[in-house]
Amino acid sequence: MPTNSESWRLIAYCSILAIILETWVLLAALTWPEDFPDVQITRDGLFVALGLAAVLDTAIMALAFKVAAPRYLKKLIPDSNT
Repeated sequence: MPTNSESWRLIAYCSILAIILETWVLLAALTWPEDFPDVQITRDGLFVALGLAAVLDTAIMALAFKVAAPRYLKKLIPDSNT
């Protein structure tokens, strides 16, 4: 089982990676609007979208690594005490 510290590190690393990728896509949409005709984004909208994405990514990663992963690992790895 991952320790509490390892879980939080995984959450941070995965959230940072997701935010970097989302920033890259949103900046591309802002920089080259002719390549993204369906996306209308302003600079203010970019910051709002990035803030929302950061919060949602972190919440999803926290649920994945703090709730789902331990449950899955407990089912996958047999208990050594029995």
